[in-house]
Amino acid sequence: MSTVREDAARWFVWIRDAPDDHPDRFRFEQWIAADPRHAREYAAFCDTWSDLQSGTNAPALEEAMRRRANESLSARRSAVRKGVAGLLLAALGLEGYLVVRDRTSIWRLSRDTGAGQLGEVALPDGGRLVLGGASAVAVDYTRIARRSDLMRGAASFDIRPDNERPFEVRCGPVRVRTEAARFALEGLGALLRISLLSGDATVETGPIWRRIRSTLRSGDVGELFLADEPPRFQRRPERRAADGFAFERGVLVFDQANLSEVAATLSRYRAGPVRFRPGRSSPRIVATVQQHDVEAFIDLLPALAPVSVRREGDEVWLSGR
Repeated sequence: MSTVREDAARWFVWIRDAPDDHPDRFRFEQWIAADPRHAREYAAFCDTWSDLQSGTNAPALEEAMRRRANESLSARRSAVRKGVAGLLLAALGLEGYLVVRDRTSIWRLSRDTGAGQLGEVALPDGGRLVLGGASAVAVDYTRIARRSDLMRGAASFDIRPDNERPFEVRCGPVRVRTEAARFALEGLGALLRISLLSGDATVETGPIWRRIRSTLRSGDVGELFLADEPPRFQRRPERRAADGFAFERGVLVFDQANLSEVAATLSRYRAGPVRFRPGRSSPRIVATVQQHDVEAFIDLLPALAPVSVRREGDEVWLSGR
């Protein structure tokens, strides 16, 4: 088989019955759009498979065989269908093996951190990631993909170039893809913040029929509001991308942060949670806090803004007053 046909067979096996939100749909769409031959070869596999399942093209095949030879109609039809089926099954057998091989992990790791702890992971291609406090990540490298899942918290990624294997980070329903970049992700409840220090990255969420997709460039900060329907993406030109990496130095930066963001961030750097309760006002906080000074900052909040602070055992409650 030609390279295009091999690729088409691989995608046919891989993506034919996959759900619309399968993580490889984006790469499949890119492959289809790259060359008209890709769509033709893929459609040919789909048509052949459909014919084998339904037999809808049998009359046309029969008529063609009548015109071309005097052999037995039933024998010719059986030979053609068996031949086509054999070729397809052989191709699918080979591609099935290749799919399993390509999707088998060659390096994987899971890592989490406790409250107030940082964690650094060296990636096998020379890149690295750094986990913030109370965060969790899983990384999986195969022959054709580099993927990571940020399950909770915050992390920064330094991704080295690999044109054959883009890097993808999944955070709930959001996917961030890049070939090479330095970026940070921070989950703040229903808000996900992406800070891109260098390189380019594509951010997308939602099912394929109403997918939201945006491209971030070096220095951009973007936020996805996941509670909105559909999710809303917003660029934050007033924010500095470098602030998303401050946690690596043991620093927390609040730039016009609401109390919900403050509570979610502080909770990752103390033993007990910090919770937010709506109050009479909605103050915005501007502050730079050393992680080891979190308790002192909490006590200082009422002097910085109209904020009520109430301690209940290990818990802290914040509300606007």
